[in-house]
Amino acid sequence: MALRERLHDKGWTSAEIEHAMYHMNLAEQRKHPFVKFTESSTYWLLMLAVGVTILAFSELMFPFLAALPMSISVVTVAIIGLMVGVLFGHVLHDLDNLTHNHHYFTLAFAAVLTIVLAWKYILFAIIFVVAFSLQYVYHWWVK
Repeated sequence: MALRERLHDKGWTSAEIEHAMYHMNLAEQRKHPFVKFTESSTYWLLMLAVGVTILAFSELMFPFLAALPMSISVVTVAIIGLMVGVLFGHVLHDLDNLTHNHHYFTLAFAAVLTIVLAWKYILFAIIFVVAFSLQYVYHWWVK
C-alpha cells in the first residue's frame, strides 16, 4: 500500500498529504550521495549475509548434526533455522525502502540456496527452510 493511501486511511486531508510528500521529496533530494548509496546497497549486503550464513550452516553445521541422534539434530536445525529467520526477517522489516517483492525474493533465495547447498542433507535443508520461513509467515499472517 502506498504512503499516500495509508495516510489517507489514517484520516489525513489531501492538503496535509501533499505538504508531507513535498517535504519528504525535498529531503530525499538533499540526501548526501553516500547515504543514498548505503540505503540502496543495504538490502544486497543483507542478501550476501544470508547467503554466507546458509553456506556456513550447510557446510559446517549440517555434517556435524548428521552425526548426532536424529531427534536432537532435527530440533537443533529447527531452532537454528527459526533464529536465523527471525534475525534476518527483523532486519528486513526495519528497512523502510523495501517492498513485498524484496521479502518474497529473500525467502525464495534462502530456500533455494539452502536446498541446493545442503542437498546431501535434504531433511535438514527442508526443516531449516520451514523454520526460516515461519517468521515471514507469522508476519504476513498478522498483517
